Amino acid sequence: MQVHKTGYNCGFVSAFDEYNEINRKLFGIPEIDELLSFEDRKNICIVNNSHSKFTADFLDSLILNACINFHLTVNEGNNVDSNTIEKRRTIIIDAGNGNNLGHLYLKLVNKSLGFGFNLERILEEIIIIRAFTFYQMLDIIINEIPEYLVTLNNNYKIQIIVLDLLDTLLTSSHKFDTTDRDSHLSFSRDFKDNEKLVIEAVDILLNLSKNHFAIMTYVDGNNIIRDQLLCKFNNCLEIDSSNSTENLRANKHQNMKRGERSQLLIKIKSKTFPPSAKFIPLKRAI
Repeated sequence: MQVHKTGYNCGFVSAFDEYNEINRKLFGIPEIDELLSFEDRKNICIVNNSHSKFTADFLDSLILNACINFHLTVNEGNNVDSNTIEKRRTIIIDAGNGNNLGHLYLKLVNKSLGFGFNLERILEEIIIIRAFTFYQMLDIIINEIPEYLVTLNNNYKIQIIVLDLLDTLLTSSHKFDTTDRDSHLSFSRDFKDNEKLVIEAVDILLNLSKNHFAIMTYVDGNNIIRDQLLCKFNNCLEIDSSNSTENLRANKHQNMKRGERSQLLIKIKSKTFPPSAKFIPLKRAI
């Protein structure tokens, strides 16, 4: 990605545009969207508190829905001049050690076949950046993204998505074992040693969220760093499996029908609404 250093340029935002931004249905899931607030800054942190395939698939689907909903604008399909169509870009920074991008692409293809939207146009509006090391990820967020946004001169609406923020930090020095206590302690020390750098990257994202949507995800199966990051965001979404004893006990009060597929426990926090916990059927997003 080529960038150029120039000054910041604050563009004009109409009241109608601001209303649409504040009331954006980010994921297309009412139980979640109705409890998110973007009146102050447009940011959300999504934490996967489980290492299960179900929670990972649900998170992939949330990100996919955010991309599709963002780019399927009211201009699509209308007979309007191309110069009047609102330009949008999604910047996806993948810092994960897995196959996030492959999963998202396959899900996007399947969705396009099912709903008939223009897959090629959406792909043209998505910029993919792959970070293979912790310091590459930091440089991309702290230096390259802000400079790149300046080159766009506020001619685009932007959403920035950072996938698996901590994965490169977690895997850069050792293989992380979710069942090994020493592995958890080692990761905790790694995070502590690099905490200032992680917080600097997060603060950059939060500053960008004054004008652009910023979505950040990470896995924290044992709540090692929960308080340091979540408290910074206007909106937080925690995804957990409903298989634990506590969650199963709570699930009994949800009047689940016999044979209904497993549900995920979604904890939602925003600076506007009181904290809430929802059980979401997997089929709603996957």
